[in-house]
Amino acid sequence: MEFTAQCHGFPIRVNTCPMGEDLSVSVTGGVSPHIGGVSVAHMVDGRIRLEEISLPGHKDLTVSSLYAKRLAEVLRRTVCVSCGIHYDRATKEQLEDIVACTRKLLEELVAALG
Repeated sequence: MEFTAQCHGFPIRVNTCPMGEDLSVSVTGGVSPHIGGVSVAHMVDGRIRLEEISLPGHKDLTVSSLYAKRLAEVLRRTVCVSCGIHYDRATKEQLEDIVACTRKLLEELVAALG
């Protein structure tokens, strides 16, 4: 599945790829899509455990962790989310808009997964 939204003149894309019972998700966008953070949420003793990797200088875990935890809660399976969204010299307000846009896309994804 793919979900796309425009935010400050550039697309933000969410793509999913089933991997057996698990789910891989990429969230990319802005001026320069990339991989800046990776979050994996999985079940341990009935609770969700989150593993994170952040590349130096990146703040993409804000989005990847949000997605991984939410999707693992809903699906009750392992979810891996890679994220890389970049806007040149984004203001605090623009960053808030970008995160809000990713949250909207996340809820669209949750609804589609049923």
